[in-house]
Amino acid sequence: MSPGSGRAIVRLVRVVIRVAGSVGPVVASAFDDLEVRTETVVSGSVVDDAALHGVLQRLRDLGLSVADLWVSSNDAPDAA
Repeated sequence: MSPGSGRAIVRLVRVVIRVAGSVGPVVASAFDDLEVRTETVVSGSVVDDAALHGVLQRLRDLGLSVADLWVSSNDAPDAA
């Protein structure tokens, strides 16, 4: 919690996940809370490991294989 505020501080972690192959608009819509690029890079911010595992579970449930995963508390590099 932040001192004196009574509220917890939430620090987002930036993630970039590159998946094998490309996805269409139906699969991309499963990640409407994240950015999905043409080369099938799913990126965005998550609040904790549980949220990241939730994203990875969505990928698995859709039959997608993770080719690369980059996690940083700083801005992610351009994944273009």
